Amino acid sequence: MPAYNSAETIAESIESVLAQTFSRWELIVVDDGSADETYEIATAYARRDPRIRVLRIEHGGCGAARGAGARIARAPYIPRLDSDDLYLPEYMAEFAEFIQAHPGHGIYSCNGERFHPDGSVMLRLRGPRFEQVVSVDLDEMLVWNRVFTTAVLDRSILDLVGGIRPDIYVEDYDLWVRALAHGATHIYLPKVLARYRVSEGQMTSDRTRIEASAIQSRNDLIASGLLDKRQVSIAREKNRDMQRWIAKRRWADLERRLAAGDRTHLLRDMFCARQAIPSVVEVRLRAMVAESIRRLRGVFPALENVRPRKRREERSR
Repeated sequence: MPAYNSAETIAESIESVLAQTFSRWELIVVDDGSADETYEIATAYARRDPRIRVLRIEHGGCGAARGAGARIARAPYIPRLDSDDLYLPEYMAEFAEFIQAHPGHGIYSCNGERFHPDGSVMLRLRGPRFEQVVSVDLDEMLVWNRVFTTAVLDRSILDLVGGIRPDIYVEDYDLWVRALAHGATHIYLPKVLARYRVSEGQMTSDRTRIEASAIQSRNDLIASGLLDKRQVSIAREKNRDMQRWIAKRRWADLERRLAAGDRTHLLRDMFCARQAIPSVVEVRLRAMVAESIRRLRGVFPALENVRPRKRREERSR
């Protein structure tokens, strides 16, 4: 369990482990350099229950913390749990039985619920397909992440792929696609066994960061040479789609800021959002840039020779 400034939620997460009907478990809490009382709360639990161990490291992000915990784990299977998520009481017992009935897979996942600050709950995987035992292959994972965050991994896949990457934001998705690319297989247990907390931050800025990180993961996988031509095509098409989605999101955010009178880093953010600009909006954009330059000339005479790009290009003809 990687934990960073999780004092408000970590006790509830640890309690969900203590409430398991399956008793042969070990919980490793990795405090990722928290500045709040996360470490103190975790160590208080560890003093009461020897199955809980606490490791403290310098802040390096979720991937680094989870990797540090995985390296000292003693069990052959490693369930994932974040410090704001919850296991339902039958989580471990159900997985133990399922793994025994379906041996040999690298990734075991279940269904779960996403719960929001307003109290609303949404099932993560919906539809008839996810009401039965099913496997997700690499082709599908390159398009959509169908592995719920509280999955269980056979620790041997960490050796297979070289461990959890500390330098990537979506370390879970990155691990799943790399494992599948190296030949590991996945199997899904069709039961709701965990709850994933959705915070306000995740519902806004983090979504863009998640998708950008997933693009990086797919690009790195393409560069690795592990994908066949069809999979490379799938990954590239997905990346193009998500780059357009990110650009549209940035453009919408830029329009909201402009409406509020915020012109901070205006030209930089326009450039970042350029893929989302429809042709009819390009005219508005050029007009806005020209107007900005006109106003700046009144303040900084040295900018007198600055012209909008289109006018410079016309002049060069």
